Formats: sequence, structure tokens, C-alpha cells
Amino acid sequence: MLLLSAPRSITVDGVTVFPDHADPNQFWYLPGPVSLAHRTDGQAVFTLIKYKPAAVEGGAKGGGFVMFATSLKLDPRTESRILSRLSGVAPGGPRLSAVQFDTGTVKCIALNLEGQGGTTASAAKAGTFNAVEAILGASTPSLQGDEEAAFSLTLSQEGATILEQAYKQGTAPVGVIYDLKFTGLRPSLDVRITADFKRIYDGLNASLSGQYYFVKADLEAGFEKLKQDGAIKIEVTNFTSDQDAKDKEKWALDFFTDKLLTDWFEPTLSVGHLAVESGGGSDPLSGALGALGHATQGQGSGSNANAGSGSGSGAGAGSHGSTGTGSGSGTGAPSGTGTGTGSGSGSSASGSGSGSGASGNTGAGSGSGSRGSGSGTGTGSGSGTGAGTGSGTGSGSGTGSGSGSGTGAGTGSGSGSGTGSGSGSGTGAPSGAAASEEGSGTAASAGHAAPSPSRPATGAGSGTGAAAAPAPAVTHAPAQLQIVSREPDPSPTGYNIQHTPSTSGLTETITVTGGTTAPAVTVDGAARTLDASRQLTLEVAPNSTHTIVVNYAAVPRPSETFELLFQYDLPAANGFSISPPSASYRAYLTNTTSDAPFRRSHAPSGSSASRGAQALRDWIATLPDPKAVEIDAHASWEGHNDMAHQQHNLDLSNRRLQVALGIIGNSAQASTPPSATGDQEAHTASRRSAPGGTADNPDRIVHIKGFTGPGGPAASITARINRAADPQQPTPTPTPTPTPTPTPTPTPTPTPTPTPQGDGQIAGAPSVAFKLKYVHQEELKTLVFEYHRSDAIQRTYAPQGFFGTMLNDLRDEEKHFVEVDLDDPFFREFAVTVQAPINFQKIGLRSAHVSLDYGDPGDANNYKHGDALFDANRAQEYKFAVFMNENHDTTYSYAAEYHFDPDSGWDGRAFSYQFPPKATEDRNLFLNPYEQIGFLEVQVFPHQMDAGVMDSTDVELTHADPGGKVVRRTINVTPTSQPQFWRVRLDDPQAREYTYQLTHHLKDGTVKTEAPVITRATALPIHDPFTRAIEVDFVPAFNPADTRMVFIDVAYDDDANDYHRQERLVLQGATVNPVHLRIALLNPKKTTYRYRFTFLGTAGQMNQGQFIETTETLIAVTQ
Repeated sequence: MLLLSAPRSITVDGVTVFPDHADPNQFWYLPGPVSLAHRTDGQAVFTLIKYKPAAVEGGAKGGGFVMFATSLKLDPRTESRILSRLSGVAPGGPRLSAVQFDTGTVKCIALNLEGQGGTTASAAKAGTFNAVEAILGASTPSLQGDEEAAFSLTLSQEGATILEQAYKQGTAPVGVIYDLKFTGLRPSLDVRITADFKRIYDGLNASLSGQYYFVKADLEAGFEKLKQDGAIKIEVTNFTSDQDAKDKEKWALDFFTDKLLTDWFEPTLSVGHLAVESGGGSDPLSGALGALGHATQGQGSGSNANAGSGSGSGAGAGSHGSTGTGSGSGTGAPSGTGTGTGSGSGSSASGSGSGSGASGNTGAGSGSGSRGSGSGTGTGSGSGTGAGTGSGTGSGSGTGSGSGSGTGAGTGSGSGSGTGSGSGSGTGAPSGAAASEEGSGTAASAGHAAPSPSRPATGAGSGTGAAAAPAPAVTHAPAQLQIVSREPDPSPTGYNIQHTPSTSGLTETITVTGGTTAPAVTVDGAARTLDASRQLTLEVAPNSTHTIVVNYAAVPRPSETFELLFQYDLPAANGFSISPPSASYRAYLTNTTSDAPFRRSHAPSGSSASRGAQALRDWIATLPDPKAVEIDAHASWEGHNDMAHQQHNLDLSNRRLQVALGIIGNSAQASTPPSATGDQEAHTASRRSAPGGTADNPDRIVHIKGFTGPGGPAASITARINRAADPQQPTPTPTPTPTPTPTPTPTPTPTPTPTPQGDGQIAGAPSVAFKLKYVHQEELKTLVFEYHRSDAIQRTYAPQGFFGTMLNDLRDEEKHFVEVDLDDPFFREFAVTVQAPINFQKIGLRSAHVSLDYGDPGDANNYKHGDALFDANRAQEYKFAVFMNENHDTTYSYAAEYHFDPDSGWDGRAFSYQFPPKATEDRNLFLNPYEQIGFLEVQVFPHQMDAGVMDSTDVELTHADPGGKVVRRTINVTPTSQPQFWRVRLDDPQAREYTYQLTHHLKDGTVKTEAPVITRATALPIHDPFTRAIEVDFVPAFNPADTRMVFIDVAYDDDANDYHRQERLVLQGATVNPVHLRIALLNPKKTTYRYRFTFLGTAGQMNQGQFIETTETLIAVTQ
């Protein structure tokens, strides 16, 4: 079972790898990324069929189909890199396996439609169309192997054209979202988490730039901020050091983040953007895409023909920019001037103006406009006293002019007019939402709308207005770099990512330090190359974030090897002994042997004149502390292949190894277990030696590799650089124009030009995201969570991505992009391929039967029927092929039956399941029982069961399906039990919750029953009833050359509870792995225990120490 958030977890090329909870050589990886599946011939599973309108009778349109399959297959190069990393942490050969998923769903997102297989588009509105009419195929991936999922898209004529051009241009309009659940073990932590769910939810709802979609990195940053603000409080109650407390606090926050990620969020994927060419050329698909969406948003500007400039704002909605009108009125004193401004959005607009005159009198007015209205400012003057009114018109937005006259306290009348006209244009917001336009001045200017993934739109407007002050220059916020994570933490000395914010522009320089060679760097997942100064540059736009990952390769420790040579067949077996030491053994250690090659052996470096045993001792003395060596002994191969000679050479190499170990003694420690391999290396390399002789032979040797300096572990640093959004610019203040002049008629000149997407998203790149769910108010309470055990928990894994760029491996384009007409076999033959990629044995499935019906059963001439049977011995695909009927139907129905083996060990309501017919157009039908039947497999195994106090535990398991069917089973677990399984077939695949209750039987006869627990986890680690325990690791740090074994006696006494423990552990001399002891506690505060070492030497001598009292949990075993 994989261990979540363990220190040995690593991430390589974006793939997360977890260690196993019990086997130090077993590791589990989360598969990915999303990619196209491949057939056995290596071809990608992708076909786009486009049929012409003439291919269908009755005047109907043409259309098309896209058929593809995706998988989560680990790249072999990534797998190799992972195994290379793991070889440094696994004591033996690392084994890598994909995480086994409990359940999961998969859905497709294609242009206008998103959903699982069986999703159909609603009717298109007038003037629009549906590019994708239906999604057929999978709703559940295979849940085995590479997690394959097959889809078929039914396309309209426009949709077929769009997707064909999109894929051929390298864009990514179709994506797949997996939502998978897996179970892992949470590390044993003693932590307390207090969470104010109301503050957490409100904080997430309002933070992270107010987004609706969140990437996981932003979520993690958001939870860290909530912890700092006090909405999440974490208390670590059991730790050994400040760093240990920090590590456990981080683990606890990670677990809590993952819990809410499962409970409050769902995986999503924003619709892919089609690439837009720069340089004024429009997207070739823009015309076809124009009817898919709604008006979009844009901006325009102009200049004032008179002194100064005017500005205003308005909004319009519709499929293309609409023209608006606005009017305003104002009052002013005699001989005075006034200005008025108005703004509009949505379906109406209003404006207001104010004026001041020479007499100091002031007045105000207001105006309104229709849908898509604009607003303007104007000036007016008049003679006499009293109020004046004025009006102005505008198209889109801009400035307006007006004239007014009135009477007041004084006598006389007057009139005035404003000056200035302007125009502006822009793009409207999607879905007809209000959009803003900006314009200034009197010279009409052309506006444009950028094509969007929905539809393009254009708009233009003009108006008249008074002069306004120029807008201030935009000042960008400085970019900020934050280190997100380090592995290991802290990083090796000098390993870092540095950044000094640029003083102008958007280009930032990143500097990477540390390491003997340049590390590998990715920015947002794309590889980047450092220059000679270890620097790179990138553009950081306002309101954008980029993730930088730096991976440092492991630096091997520098070393040199002493070659201790031996003569043929020496040392001889006759009379050789190390305990008690024989004469021949002592001769090698004292350098008095007659073995000529041995006596010629010398150090690999330095000017030492010593030879043989003394040369080895002198060389070891030059190694830096702590002195560490690796030792392997060999024998030559004389051409014999029989077992007797192989055993002879194996024994010979072992005697040579004992000589080397005797010479080294306690002067150095073996960093890996010494080995003697006989003639294996020479035999494998076909190096045949002649028997006898005293010449140096490279196979009659013991290699002693000594480390001459420190190395460096593989390391990685993840950082995030972001720039805040630009501050909102203030609206310019209009400047009155003293001399009114007639308002010229605005003349808009719309000239549409494409505008690039503004979100910084690379066309076709996957946008991995999560969407915040609605949480009921009654759920938002303050709760306290305490963790004291290593429990099994279920986590969500949501790989997702668009697969436009996955088509790079299509070798023969003609086989994947097919265009057909009425004479094509596609319209003469109706063929369906049925596959059943099922692991029959795993789920106890005996056979699967599918029946297919094409046409109306009441019409014998146009009705066809077919049947297929699959089992473990008949798993090949079945092809149902008939002539297409007169109606050219492309729909058929299928009904599936599944029959299970009663002796398979699976419990369930029935052994046979029949499902009603289902209509589809899918030409590639995958039978997947996981879509209609649930398979709950729970692994029950002992974990943290103290054998000193525990006899056994009864595990009562219960599952109740929505129909009332109850399945029960009781499993007995002892501290030494092997894993046991409870397997249940479910009528509802989503009803995976079950209940377990533990009844503990202690050795003193006491029975303790815990409360029932409801869970969905597929692993059930059984623990003893004690929430606290002393977990001690004894680490061997003695010299195996002179130690046969070590006895470790441990004593624990709790007099108040009359609880006493005495345990004896044994470490063999050659072992390098620590031995673990768990002492369950009745009193969690009493953590003091005693231990004693007894060393048994290789010569039979015994050395027993005194009992030592301690509370430490990591003990070095040494004399």
C-alpha cells in the first residue's frame, strides 16, 4: 500500500512517486500524462471521418465523426529517470508500479459540448449551430492497465470542417478529464487541526484573484495563507526537533488540503483556444466559428479635432457591435460654459452634466440612451440668466455636443453649442454581457473585435465631447518570485533560484545557482535552456503566474578504487580460517604471505611506497572522515561451466573478501554490504584465464572503492513568479472648451483586426484546474481533527489535457483524416467493432455477452441482429458488419449481459446482470462492466498492532446498497496475518461507502470494541486500540567485520497501570537496515523506556552493556 506524503516521495517530470508502507523497494506512481492510446502496430487511436453533404439524401447536411482513445501511459524515458532516482533510496532493486485506482470517471470537452459518453447538445439557437452534436463512448476508464477511455464525437458539417482544420493546424480543441480515486496510507502523525470552515470557504471564494477555476498550486498557496491568517490552526504534539515539527506541520496541511480538494472541488478543464495569427491576418476558422458564441469585448480610440480631447464610455451587446444614442441636458449661468458626461451599459445608458457661468451659478442635467448606448460630454454657453439645456448623440461611445437656452432671474435669452466629436469601437463580452468601449476626440477611428473561441464581433461608435486631460502612463507592478518547495529541504548549499525585479517592461531575468553542471529547467512545463551565466528570461504579463521547476542531477561522490590482487587459487581453502585465525589468514594480515600479486598491490594515488596489506591500510588513512568503502571480491574464469567449479570460485572470492575485511578492520565502514561473486563477472564478459601463474590478473582481485569527498543528492526547487494586475486607470477629467463650435457628424470606419488572446494561455496547452463547488451553509462549522495513527484515506487524482499536440505522432495522415461520399464503403456498409478489454479473473467475470440491433425490428428488410460472447479465452474483438439500410441510419442499440463465477470470492446480489438496450452511434464499442457495476475490493491487513499485547482483532465489514441489499463479512486479523481481501459487487457503482467495526482481543483476555466507521477507502490497516505508542528504530552502526550479531533488550514499565513490557530484538552482523519496535501506551505521557546492547563478536566474545534510560526514538547501535 502506498504511503502518502512520505519523505521518500519524489516527483520526476511531473509524475509523483510514492513509497510502499512496508516494502522499501516497492514504489507507486500516478500515471500520466493524458495522451492518445496506441494500437499494437504503434499507430495512434485517432480517426476523423468527414462526409460530404451530397452523401446524404433528402437535402440533409454533411457532417463527421471523430473517434479516439486516450490513456495514462508512463513515458519510458520518464520511467527510466524515475528508476534512476529511486536506485539511490531503495536498499535493493526498486520496483515501480502504477497506482491502483478504486473508481473513477472520465469525460470529454469538445468545443461547445462537455460531458461523459451519452451527452448530447441542446438545440442551437437561431443563427447559430452546434459544432459537436453528441459525445459517445466512455464514462468510466478501464480502471486497469493504462486507464484507456474511448470516445466518438458526432459532428455537424461545420464542426467537421472546424476540427479538421484545427487539428491540421496543430491546435487543441478537444480535451479529456479524468477523475480518479485511489487509497493510500497517511503517515503516523500526532497532530491536532482546528478548522474554521466558514472562514476557509469565504477565503477561497474571494481570494485567488476571484477566479472560478483554480490550479492546484494556487490552492496550496491559498491554504497556506489561510493557515497564516488563523482560519486553519495546526498543533504538532509529538516531535523530535524543530525541523521534525515543521515537517509534520507541512504534512498535516497537505493532508487537510487534499481532503478539501476532494470534498469541495471538482476537476475541470477550460475550453481550448484556437491559435490566432499575428500580423493582421485573421484565423481561417473565424468565419465558421462566428456563429458559435456571442458578442465579445474590445477597445478603440480617436483624437479631438478641436482643442483638447473628450472621452466617454458605453456598452453594447449582440452578435456584432450595435449603435447607441445618448442625450444630455445641463443648465448654466449666463455667458457661462458647462460640460456634461454620461455613461451606458447593457440596455440603457444615462448621462449627467454640469456647468458653471460667469455669475458663479451652477446647474445640472441628465440624459439617457437606448441599448448599446453611448454617452458624451458637451459645452454650452448662452446669454441671459437662467438654465440652459443641451443634448448630444453618440454611436457606441464618445463625447457629445449640445446647445441650450433658457430664462431665469435675469432677462434675455441665449444659446450655446458644444464642440468635439469622437469615435470608439471595441469587442463585446461573451454571451451578450455588457462590454465597455472607450473613445476620445473628434476624428472617427476604426474599431475591431478579436475573434474568440465563441464568435467574433465588431462595433464602432462616435460622439462629441469636451477636452479631457490625457490618461496617465500605465505603471506595471514589479514581478515577485516565491520559492514553493525544495526537495530535499533545505537544498544543498548554493542551490537556489534568484530574481531581481526589472525596473521597466515585462521581461524578467531568472538566475539559477548551484550544482557542478547546469540543471534542467522548465517554465510552465516547457523545457528552457540556461545561458552561460545560468540565466534565462521570460515575459511576465500583468495578472499572470508562471511556475519554474529546476531539477539538479545527483552528483556522485568522488571515489577511487584500491585493487587488492591475488594469485591463482589463493588463499587456498585447506586450513583457511578467520575464527580462530589460521596461519595463512594471519600471513595476509601481517603482509608476510608468499602471494606475489598481493604483495605488489599498491594505492591508486599518492606516493606511498608501501605494498600489500600495509598499502591498503595507508590508503584508507588518507580517506576523509567518515571513512566509507564499498568492497567486492572476484575470481577468474578458467572456462569451466559446471556447478562444482562455480562453487569453488565463489568460495575462493569469499576468502579473498575475508582477507580484505580483516585488513580494513575498524578503520573504515562499509557503505553497502560487501559482496563475493566468484567468476560471475569474468564469465559474463567471456574473459577466460589460464590456470596458474603469478602475473597480475584483473579478475583475481578485491575492489575496495573509497570515497574521497562528498557527493550531492538529486535536488529540485519549484518557484512561482507572478505579477499583479495593473492598477485601474482613473477616468480623465474633461476640460471645458471656451469657444463652442458646431458638432461635426461622426463617421465611424470599422476595420476588424484579430486581437490575440489575453490570458497568456498557449494555444492547445492543457489548463489543469479545479472548480469550487457550492457548500451548504450548515456545513460551514468550526471542527477539530486529531490524527494519531497511520490510517487509510482516499485521494483524488485528476489528470487532464487537450490532445491537439498529441497528434504529432500520426505517421500517415491519410489513415487518420478520411473524407467520404455516398459511394464510400462507410455509407454502403454499417460496421461496429466491439472490444472487451477486461481482466476477467480480477473481477471474477466468467463471460460477457452483447447483442446488437440495427434498424427497426418491425421492418424485416431493414433490420439486422448480431451477438458476441467474450470470456478469458475469447477476448479478441468482434466486428458487426451489415449493409446500410435504406434510411442510412447511423444509430444502433446494444444490450450487455455479464455472468460471474460463484466461486470467485466476490459477494453480490446476483451472479448474472442484464442491462436494457442502449442506443448509440459509436462505431467502436468498448464493453466496460465498471460503467454499470461497482467492484469494491478492500484489502485488510495488520498495521501498528503491538504483538506484545494483542492477540487478534475481528473486523466486521458491512455494505448496504440503495436497494436494501446488505452484505456482511467478518475477518480475523492477527499481528502476523497476511493481507486479506473483502470483495463485493455493487448494483450502483457510486455506492462505495461501507462500514467497519473493530473488536480487539488482548492477550490478558480484555475485549475492546471501537465505534463503527464509515469509509470509502479500499485499504483497511488494522491497528491496536491504543492511540499512542513509542515507535523506536535501532540503526546498526557497528563494524560487521568483527560483529556476528547484536541482542537488544528493551524494558518498559508503567507501574500505575500495572503494565510491563520486556522485548528482545536481534541484529545480524551484516545487516544494514534498522529494526523497529512498537510499544503501545496506556498512559500517553509516559514515554520513558530502557534498552541494553549485547554484542557477540566473530571470534565468539560477548560484550554486554548497561541499561540506558531514554525517550529518544532513533537509537544508533554501536559499541
